[in-house]
Amino acid sequence: MADDRPRPADPKAGAENLLVNCVGLRAGDNLLVVREPPGLGLYDEAAAGIVTAAAGRLGARASAAIVPLVAGPEDMPADLIAAMTEADHTIFFHRLGDQTRFQDTPGPGTKTMCYALSRDFLGADFCTLPHGLLAKLKQAIEADLGRARRWRITCPLGTDIGGDFDPDRAQGGADFTLKLFPITTFKPVSCRRASGQVVLSKWLIGTGSRDYDPYELRFSGLVRARVQAGRLAGFDGPAEDVRRIRAHYDFVAGEFGIEPDIVHSWHAGINPRTFFPGPAEGALRQWGTISFASPRYLHFHTCGAYAPGEITWSVFDPTVWIDDQIYWQRDRFRYLERPETRALIGAGDLAPDALRVRTDIGF
Repeated sequence: MADDRPRPADPKAGAENLLVNCVGLRAGDNLLVVREPPGLGLYDEAAAGIVTAAAGRLGARASAAIVPLVAGPEDMPADLIAAMTEADHTIFFHRLGDQTRFQDTPGPGTKTMCYALSRDFLGADFCTLPHGLLAKLKQAIEADLGRARRWRITCPLGTDIGGDFDPDRAQGGADFTLKLFPITTFKPVSCRRASGQVVLSKWLIGTGSRDYDPYELRFSGLVRARVQAGRLAGFDGPAEDVRRIRAHYDFVAGEFGIEPDIVHSWHAGINPRTFFPGPAEGALRQWGTISFASPRYLHFHTCGAYAPGEITWSVFDPTVWIDDQIYWQRDRFRYLERPETRALIGAGDLAPDALRVRTDIGF
């Protein structure tokens, strides 16, 4: 049984894990903390302040920039670009970090996207789990994928899709250009050689690449997305759901001049202590920002021939085979349960339940 018991919150520990172990902050460094305007609902008012104060205690010169929302990375304000160029490190408590996670960003310093949406997230083991351990886990999974020949994904609703790894090992053609804190997943796996079906339920949401309205589409039935060689071959299911989904794809593709029927890539969560308070239905924007870190959740990047595309397909409680080995199985992160994996990433000093998958993920 997975362990869902929360540990005592320690936001300062999460802040130091971010600053020291992820960012690499040192005394005398210039840190820029990019924040969203108050009251927009994605971030609370506390998390960024806690991190800024912790940076000061570590001897850094920390400043905050409150930046308006923009439609996409191409609209990054000139004054922010100038500030980033002068900073040794930039941390985004702002969806701009998500929008640029697969793109180059200005300035020679480090850039980090922070997914601690509140002081509660910052203080939970979602953010206090050692950054170095998750970095080793990501590296180990990517090394395995680099050697593998084939993958297959199923889910309880009927998803069954598989593909060969690209011979050039492009794995989706992109890696993250920012540091992610906490580490959430690995670089995308290409769907160029993928065929099968993905059963969609509950909703479609954006990928965080660009902002558009409506950003989400909710529906009540089960819709089967047929995939052939990395392209969407059609939707099957309740007629009204299929009509609305197709219209949503046409709208998003038309907004950005992209190919609607590309199924570009996928990845699954690797942070076992990911959680979400309350039901996802009431806060899909926040849920979508956090959930992709959970091993209980896998998503496909669709609508656009690039990572992360513009529309996400959600797969809940997936089972994932890499060659003949199961890596994820519903609420079990099988790869992380292997003794050789735990030894490789240095998890021997952790408590026995420290890497168990939390099941309170909002669905």
